[in-house]
Amino acid sequence: MLMSCFFNGVPCKSTNFITFESPSYGGSYAFNAMMKNLPNGGTRDSNEGGGDGILELRLYAHSHQYVPNLSDVFDIHIAVDIMIMVHDNTQLSLIDIADMASGPGRKHKLSFTRKKSYFLSLPYAKCTNQIPLAMQAMFNLFQDAYYAYSQLLCFTNCIQSYT
Repeated sequence: MLMSCFFNGVPCKSTNFITFESPSYGGSYAFNAMMKNLPNGGTRDSNEGGGDGILELRLYAHSHQYVPNLSDVFDIHIAVDIMIMVHDNTQLSLIDIADMASGPGRKHKLSFTRKKSYFLSLPYAKCTNQIPLAMQAMFNLFQDAYYAYSQLLCFTNCIQSYT
């Protein structure tokens, strides 16, 4: 699937990726996730090597790995896509919520801007900065990665539960 990978012009290593399972898309990969038990979390800085934080991936999806994508509600047709999500390296890869489809045979350019959200505490919301025991199982799926619990994740789960 991964034909080539460069970060700021330097070839990537397999240790720059972690694997995880998405409920919708199956086997998935995360680049530059913050890792447990490594200096600096094992992350690479955007200015590493004097670059601008450019990640170049050349991907090939075998036909049995294609993800059907409903591209338009009124004109439904199936398209072949690789799903992509750009996020902070301590944020869970919730590709079911914030993914982007990248079609084959095209060059795609994505950018990332960090935004922090703060939600009101009780009695307005039940979201805190403490991870609920029920969600610990989800975090346990990423044994080697350090993913932080956040109020935004709690809020997202509340929306999913009550809509």
